[in-house]
Amino acid sequence: MAACRVGEVAGIDESLPTEKSDTNQVRAAVLRFFALGGDADHPVHEHGVRLQGAWIDEPLDLGDALVPLPIVLRDCHIAAPIDLNDSCCARTLSFEGSRLAGLSAARARIGGSLSICMSESSAGMKLPLAQIRGDLEATGAKLGAADDGAALDLGGAQIGGSAYLDSPPNERRFEVRGLVRLMASRIGGDLDCKGSSFQQCGQGALLCDRAKIGGNVFLQPDSQRRPFMAKGGVRFAGAHIGGQLNCQGADLQGDDDAALHCDGAQIGGSVFLGAAKQVRQFTAVGGVRLCGARIMGQANCCAGRFSAGRNGDALCFDGAQIGGDVILNSGHDLGQFEANGRVALAGAHISGRLECLGARFEVDSGVALCFDNAEISKDVILGSSARSGQFNALGEVRFLQARIGGSLTCVGARLQGKGGKALSCDGSAIGGSIHLSLCGDDASRGFEAVGEVRLLGVRIGGQLNCEGARFKAATQDRSGAWSALSLEAARVAQNVFLRAAQEAPLEATGTINLSFAELGMGLCIEGARMESPDGIALKAHGMRVRGTFVCRPASPLNGADLGQSRVGALDDDVESAWGGNLVLDGFHYEALGGTASSDAGERVKWLMKQKSEHCGRSPTGDDFRPQPWQQLQKVMRAAGHFEAAHEVAIAMERHLSKVGRIGATAPGTNQLVGKIHRWVTRGLHRGFGLFAGYGHRPMRLLAWLLAFWLGCALFYWVGAVHYGAFGPSSPLVFQHEAYLAPSAVEGSIEVPGSGAAAAHAPWAGNWYDNPRLPEEYTAFSPLAYSLDLLLPLVDLQQERDWAPLIPTPRKGLMEEFLRWEFKHVIRLVMWFETLFGWVFSLLFVATVSGLAKRREE
Repeated sequence: MAACRVGEVAGIDESLPTEKSDTNQVRAAVLRFFALGGDADHPVHEHGVRLQGAWIDEPLDLGDALVPLPIVLRDCHIAAPIDLNDSCCARTLSFEGSRLAGLSAARARIGGSLSICMSESSAGMKLPLAQIRGDLEATGAKLGAADDGAALDLGGAQIGGSAYLDSPPNERRFEVRGLVRLMASRIGGDLDCKGSSFQQCGQGALLCDRAKIGGNVFLQPDSQRRPFMAKGGVRFAGAHIGGQLNCQGADLQGDDDAALHCDGAQIGGSVFLGAAKQVRQFTAVGGVRLCGARIMGQANCCAGRFSAGRNGDALCFDGAQIGGDVILNSGHDLGQFEANGRVALAGAHISGRLECLGARFEVDSGVALCFDNAEISKDVILGSSARSGQFNALGEVRFLQARIGGSLTCVGARLQGKGGKALSCDGSAIGGSIHLSLCGDDASRGFEAVGEVRLLGVRIGGQLNCEGARFKAATQDRSGAWSALSLEAARVAQNVFLRAAQEAPLEATGTINLSFAELGMGLCIEGARMESPDGIALKAHGMRVRGTFVCRPASPLNGADLGQSRVGALDDDVESAWGGNLVLDGFHYEALGGTASSDAGERVKWLMKQKSEHCGRSPTGDDFRPQPWQQLQKVMRAAGHFEAAHEVAIAMERHLSKVGRIGATAPGTNQLVGKIHRWVTRGLHRGFGLFAGYGHRPMRLLAWLLAFWLGCALFYWVGAVHYGAFGPSSPLVFQHEAYLAPSAVEGSIEVPGSGAAAAHAPWAGNWYDNPRLPEEYTAFSPLAYSLDLLLPLVDLQQERDWAPLIPTPRKGLMEEFLRWEFKHVIRLVMWFETLFGWVFSLLFVATVSGLAKRREE
């Protein structure tokens, strides 16, 4: 009574009593009397009731009471529950260091702070809808659960200051065995749970759904490095946190439920779910959820360890809006980031970058890392570094329809799709580049993907760099293909590099698919080893490359499909770059660039590496593709290699003849007619090749003409000199009276076919060198005569003035055909030379005009 009158502490004992005695017992009724202000005879100082070391055995009932003064019960043993329901306490309430049997203060209004620091309660403390103007201080408290499982119930409460559920330095930690409920509560300051331990299986350990916290939330180690521990879920679903949510170094065990549930939360600062320096790693068993959360700062999970709950998500930010970076790194001095279960950021909006250096993601099957429809303003880094270690994903990494403002970097990453896809970015838009390449100078730490890397329809603002990467197809797709890297219908603004780096070759076991891709600059395949179980190493059907296509792999590409594709220039190693089963039909290239060979022989070998049926080697030969041959000729002519272009054209004609494409007839044609047509057409075709190189060797015709001219001239000379086979065709000569007398003929010879050896005639002689021939008459010249026959439009007067002397025809038909003389042969040679002259003249004109037309084109 005296202490209450002067405002001093009534110290019965300096420590918490362990048993009741006559000296430490205080009746609850007396305590209530002084708590309500006493009376005129027993006034109470404005410092209120201050009691230490007392044993209170009866219930303290202050329900619905107006308590005008502070109540401080320090180190007291209160054996019965305290009732403060609907009370109005104008000042501070303190039960510091006391042992309570329970506290019920539903809807109570406390004008100051409520302190239960270092206290113990075995029956729970219930303050739903309470209003605390100051702080809630429970530092070092040890709370047990009530009948409903709640150890501390502040549901709907309003706390003007901060809520301290933390552990003090060098003292026992805050421990709760039961549920701590702050659902829909309002805390003006911080929620501080540093170094605390919450244990409540099944119902959750700390429930703060829809709470509004003006300051920060600290679920992290204390100054003594004791981590925040929660066995049971920690929930902030729909909560509003004005500052940061800091869970660095926390140990959360949600069992079958989520370890940390913050769906729909609004956080004014950053979220820290990583390791605390020099303390320990963050650990969550049961998954961490922040679906639909709005985080103004960053989400930092550096060196965190996450294990999935019932839904399989180890860490879920689906639909979240994050104002800063998302950091899922490993720290060389903190530990490795690990996620055993799916990490999902589907539909998330990240204003900063996504960084996963040295992280490890693992699922039993399916997707390990999901960013479907996510928007990331800056870079995405899923790579390795010397400080953080190597990035590993055991499961699919997926970015379907995602939008990335910067680059997607997977330098040194290892992706294992576990029988499925390793990396999927279908339909994504990437403002920068994609790097699937080597980590620094370390050839052993290159990008590696076991499973398909899918970039279908992706839009890349920069380049695709796969230097030193390793791709391996794990399974067949629906079409039966083994796809290692697929860029089908992708658009790349700059280059695509599929080449070696730092003496580490690019290796692809499976098809690299660039079908219908559009590359703004070039495609470089250099130092690569590409092969596929289905025999198609490169599939680039319909590809468009504005720049140069460099193809210089370390081993030949078997089954490369370039059908209907277009490139600016082709720079290849024609001897070693290409294997068999090529598809070149529709492949357009404007030039042979770089050091690409323009040797016709090598290029013909390249064309012969096409698929067997495209070379006309099918049973019918109907599938022969002429376009690759014509395209090569066009490019060679445009580059000024006219002779090489002619050689390719001749090789094409020879190949057509070899595979039976010359003389082919339409289906349904009579067999006999078809055979005759083929024989005639092939004969003419071979003759055309022999005499004119199929129109590409027009000068060969002149050589043949020269040979025919000289050969026939020699034949005519022999006939005229030795056989007297030519004579004047003008009657003015051979009927002249000077030639009617035998004396007029010198050196007369036997008339062939007369049957009389001694008979002579004046005209039977050698007209070629006869001196009696008038000088004004055209002299016989074998060279001129042969040329006159050979050139149909030229008149040298030889054919008009001279004619062969042919023996008189026989009466019998068979005798006519069987009796041949040298003069008969001369007549046949003349006929053949005349026909030859017409044919070769027309052929020469057609060839030269066709050659001029090709040059104009």
